[in-house]
Amino acid sequence: MAEGWTLPILPQNRPYLPANTGNWTKQGYVLVNTGRKMQTICGCSAFFAMIIFNCPPRLIAFGRSGCISKTVNFSTMKYCFSLLCLLLLSTSMYAQLDLPQSSPKASTSYRVGLTDVAVNYSSPAVKKRPIYGTLVPFDKIWRAGANKCTDVSFGTDVKIGKVTVPKGKYSFFLIPKNGKTWTAILNSDTEQWGAYQYKSEKDLVRIEVQVETLPKSIEHLQYRIEERGIDQGAIVFEWERKRVALPFSMETMKMAVANIEKAAKEGKSDDLWAIHAEAAEFFLNNNGDPKLALSHINESVKLKPIVWNLWMQAKIQAKNNDYKSAVATAAKVGEASKLSTDEADYYKELEKEITTAVAGWKKK
Repeated sequence: MAEGWTLPILPQNRPYLPANTGNWTKQGYVLVNTGRKMQTICGCSAFFAMIIFNCPPRLIAFGRSGCISKTVNFSTMKYCFSLLCLLLLSTSMYAQLDLPQSSPKASTSYRVGLTDVAVNYSSPAVKKRPIYGTLVPFDKIWRAGANKCTDVSFGTDVKIGKVTVPKGKYSFFLIPKNGKTWTAILNSDTEQWGAYQYKSEKDLVRIEVQVETLPKSIEHLQYRIEERGIDQGAIVFEWERKRVALPFSMETMKMAVANIEKAAKEGKSDDLWAIHAEAAEFFLNNNGDPKLALSHINESVKLKPIVWNLWMQAKIQAKNNDYKSAVATAAKVGEASKLSTDEADYYKELEKEITTAVAGWKKK
């Protein structure tokens, strides 16, 4: 190999190399100097480059002038092991660097009815900047956050507008507009960085949503999940002085009925009275079918009459407009209070409520 042959600086300007350098030199320059100080090519250390280019343990050496001087053979594993340790140590030291992020990761989750809903996002700050129409352009797709795209997950199927969205995770985008509505989008690609790889053909939902102007600016972008009943909710976005809500709904009552039927079928016999009572209470408190509620509470009382389910039976009878039976059942609640000290204590808590309700039922 000729002394004084000058190596190029840029990897794309590779020179012709003599044949005796071997095929491995054509796969990438792996170089150290004669003083054994590690050199880098394309940002890789010599030893690391040897590994990724699958090179044998023979490195081309060069002097301070940048000229090839000789080849170096590493015959011992000790030196190679030292190089590897140095590489791993430097990588480890870099990985330990932890600094505050300008748009930190954030998340929020909530169970609406029987549906677990979650939002994962990065939260930028206003920092006295003009946001909408400037930092966030109008009429362009936006990640509705920072860094990786915002994602939304639903634990059950939900309905958004007229579209049924299967349970799962979706990316969430907004198209801000200089008006009263923005466009909200759910997309099936959840691994996007920002919106740079967004493809509209992967949209599941594209819907217009109302925009509210807030009285006070919110510094950090934030999401929250609102419950609007057991079968309705909304994903709420807020930043600067804008608020957008994406409403969704689900068939919670249908899912609850299926759960009750399963529990009644598979539950232990000693637990059935409580299962039927809880089912009846659920229907009573959530505008469920009053006849279905009556069927469950009657079964509960038949299995184990106590203050709790007897009083519930009276209320459900009144809900079904059977006020005469409701008054009669309310009288049985007082008798059940004599069963134990616990029952007596619970009856005392309910006594005022029972007296008021019975007086009203007697007038009907």
